[in-house]
Amino acid sequence: MLQVAGEGDDPTPFADQFGGKVPFQARGEVEEIHQLPAIIGIARVVDEGQEINVFLAWIAKDGLVYRVLGAAPSRVGTSTTLGSRLMPGASMLSPTERSARCT
Repeated sequence: MLQVAGEGDDPTPFADQFGGKVPFQARGEVEEIHQLPAIIGIARVVDEGQEINVFLAWIAKDGLVYRVLGAAPSRVGTSTTLGSRLMPGASMLSPTERSARCT
């Protein structure tokens, strides 16, 4: 699902607002997806007794921040594994964590 989350050039407040309502299992810092500022996150929710992984991306472009949302039953795989398959160019590691792993 693609929605306009609001006006702005920074996806951070929109991800923060979501995270205040539903806790993230994993959330990245501001990075780039196709040279656009973006944050990706993964949350797990329970709906009618079924666990669902929710994959989110907030992407800023031309003064608007867009929210991209996908969902899958948790039995599909671990959320970080599926998230990395859905967005292979985006990392859930902070820049500091990536630097530490590269040294």
